[in-house]
This record gives sequence, C-alpha cells and structure tokens, in this order.
Amino acid sequence: MVNESSLRHPKAKWVCAFLQELNDAVKAKFIEEHPVTLIDTNPLFFSQFTLVVATQLVEDSMVKLDRICHDANVMLIFARSYGLSGFVRISVKEHAVIESKPDHFLDDLRLNNPWPELKKFTENIDLDTSDSVVHKHVPYILILVKIAEEWAKSHGGRLPSTREEKKEFKDLIKAKMVATDEDNYKEAIEASFKVFASKGASKYIKLL
Repeated sequence: MVNESSLRHPKAKWVCAFLQELNDAVKAKFIEEHPVTLIDTNPLFFSQFTLVVATQLVEDSMVKLDRICHDANVMLIFARSYGLSGFVRISVKEHAVIESKPDHFLDDLRLNNPWPELKKFTENIDLDTSDSVVHKHVPYILILVKIAEEWAKSHGGRLPSTREEKKEFKDLIKAKMVATDEDNYKEAIEASFKVFASKGASKYIKLL
C-alpha cells in the first residue's frame, strides 16, 4: 500500500489515501495516534463508530477497549496473528441473526402425524414387493410414513424417542433395502430425524 514516495511521511496518511482509491464513495480519515494511547486517554473517540476493528493489541488494552465499546453500544472485532496462526473475536451485545436460507431446515411433512389421505395412500404401498424397479422408486417420504406406522404398532403407538430407539428405527429402514443402490432408502435414513419431531403445532404458534 506504500511506495518510495511515502518515505518520511505518516504511514496512516498514505495507506488511507491508497485505500480510498478502492471505493470513491467511502470517506476515509486517518489520525496519527497510537491505538493504546487513544484507549487510555480518549475513550470517547470510539463512540463515534458503529464498528471498531482492533488488531495486534495486548490483552490489557483489549479488555479496556471492550469495556469502552460495550458501554457505547459499538460492535468490536479483535484480530491478532502469530505467523501462520491467529484469532478473531467478536464482542457485541445480544444480536439476533436470521438465516433466510438455512442449510438444515426441518420440513413439516407430517411424517409423525400423517393426514388421512396420506395414510390411505401409503396403505397401497408394498415395501416387500419383489419388483426391484418399483422398490427403488418408492418416495422416501412414503417409506418413512410406512415404517413409522409399523414401529408405532409394535411400541404402543409411540414413535422413537431415545437414542437407542432412533438407531433401531434407522436399522429397520436399512433392513428393508434389497440393493445397495436404492437411493430412496438412503434418503429415508438421512431424513429419519423428521419422524422424531414432536407432533402438532409448535408452542410458539398461536392457533386461531
């Protein structure tokens, strides 16, 4: 970020100027002051920001800066490198993050409490069919509904709840496989946790 023309000039001044070239819409400023001095003598300096990024500070200064930013409701990020290793720490008050596209969203497929039409439809599904083509094309949802019903009949109407029972349930699905390339049964095993969810609407949903 600097060149020979930067010699004998404040490093912050030239770094700021060159960084400014990356985005003209950003207003960049610099000050010729050591961060530790600012922390000890001018703590109000940090209250003007919404985010402070502090690097290579000693622990005593980190603790002081954390207290300053916390009282001023300013988000703070610490970073420090030790050769090829280092750390990043975020200091912020309670902060809610909503993932709009979560990787592991629990679809409500009513697998643990299927509606009448779904139950009636699965009654016509034969998981013990000798037709290998039909067997490997049964949708995994129907497999789960069918085996969940089978499990409930032999366990007093209960679905798997303990760790051991959940493992037995997966083993029951695996036992129904007749070939190693049946992806529908593999999907059923991977999605079996959807059967273990509690029945009914969440307590956080108000029913009208």
